[in-house]
Amino acid sequence: MKMKKWMTRCLLVLAGLTAGLAQATSPVEIRLTTAKPVFTDAEPVEVSIRVTNISGANAYVTKGFFEGDFHLDLDLNGPHGNIRPLSTVGSPEPLGPLSLLDNEGVQRPAIPCERIPPFDSLAGDGQTFRLVDLRTYYPITATGAYSAIVKSSVEVFSDFVELGDTGEIFCFLDDPAREAFNPLESNPVNFTIQPLVAPVDAQINTTSIQFDIGPGNKPAVTKTPINRMRIELYALDEVPDDLKPVNHKVYEQVSNSPLVDPVQVRFTASNGKAVFGPVEQADYVLIGIYQDSTETRFVGAKIAADDPNWDDQFHKKLNVMILPNRDKVTGKTRRLTGTELLITQPEYVEWDSTEEYYPFVFESEGDWGVTTTIEPPEGFVADEDSLSATVDDELEAVQFTVTDIGSKWVETDVTYDIVHKKKKIKIKDKIGIKLEKKLAKKKNLGIYGDTADPGDFEGGKKDKDKDADTGTDGDKPKNPTGKK
Repeated sequence: MKMKKWMTRCLLVLAGLTAGLAQATSPVEIRLTTAKPVFTDAEPVEVSIRVTNISGANAYVTKGFFEGDFHLDLDLNGPHGNIRPLSTVGSPEPLGPLSLLDNEGVQRPAIPCERIPPFDSLAGDGQTFRLVDLRTYYPITATGAYSAIVKSSVEVFSDFVELGDTGEIFCFLDDPAREAFNPLESNPVNFTIQPLVAPVDAQINTTSIQFDIGPGNKPAVTKTPINRMRIELYALDEVPDDLKPVNHKVYEQVSNSPLVDPVQVRFTASNGKAVFGPVEQADYVLIGIYQDSTETRFVGAKIAADDPNWDDQFHKKLNVMILPNRDKVTGKTRRLTGTELLITQPEYVEWDSTEEYYPFVFESEGDWGVTTTIEPPEGFVADEDSLSATVDDELEAVQFTVTDIGSKWVETDVTYDIVHKKKKIKIKDKIGIKLEKKLAKKKNLGIYGDTADPGDFEGGKKDKDKDADTGTDGDKPKNPTGKK
């Protein structure tokens, strides 16, 4: 954009004329827009300037108008006043007007002109100048409110001659209908530049507890901190899509995948606690690796980027529940505030016989009443429909015994009806299902029963050559043991 504005701004001096300068409505319009109303001080300030003929007929203006340095014609004001451009384009020495014959054979002073057709949105007439970053041309350094308007100028003619041999257009300076629009102003715009807010950092505190649960509907419970449990923190957007959704079915695959590394790794202390951070605000998943003398289990907890606790710090639980038959299940903990109530339930129950335990552990500060109702899937029977517990600054538990009489192997629905300080709360959840490999083979199912199977993995990627059987069509799965 190298137009030299002397032709527009100095025409009256060059021609020595003063006639035809009436300020009417300009056929040429300048529209100024910003990419958005608010920018940070670390991102480009994008601005567009569009110049069009809105008259509905051809307009004739000084040649080179469309090549104008409109981006340098901003009247820009910021928090500290008017802002001048960093540089201006110099203009060459102006040349005098030519003398040409008009259509009547009269010799008259004339200058080169150009024709601007009326704007046609389909044809894309007009010119748009996109300034990727206004800071390229103006010293914008402060944060705060800004306003801008383009102030240019143009002269419009109606008396002209077009040379037949070259097609060049010349406008006559003594055109009585000649009009000057100085300034030719755009619409004003306002925008704001805000300081870049650093990503919110937070500390993530974890506690890992082993709950040892006795028999019965109101079992005794003891809690022991888990020492030296490895806990890995993963950024969810770095986990390969093949391993999503991240849940108990793929915790092991995520932990073992060569395609994603944990952001941080910690080991719990003798009190069962581990601390991560500070970490930037994002979606994360914690995966704890629980090992004893006979087996390894993976327990997880998710952290959402929009969780309100980013202003403070997180408290996440990665617990394990030891059932009366000494089987172990990983726990999923929910935290309610008001004082505080922690509810730990199995994330899933692994079946290896016709009967399994479904325990629920409650820890509170203050007085809470909790009625737990479970709805096993079709073909399963619970010994009780619902169980109630009053928890007052203590540790309490309820436990159901569920028996398989043969039908649909899917999740169990759970409903909590909670009362605290006369306020009633209802929460719904689900407990997943998994089958021990011998039982899965006996039932002619995959290890996740009739629920979705994440499939087979090779080198951290899903094996596309092997079908992941959901079990819903009754066919025998290709991988009944679930071995990865």
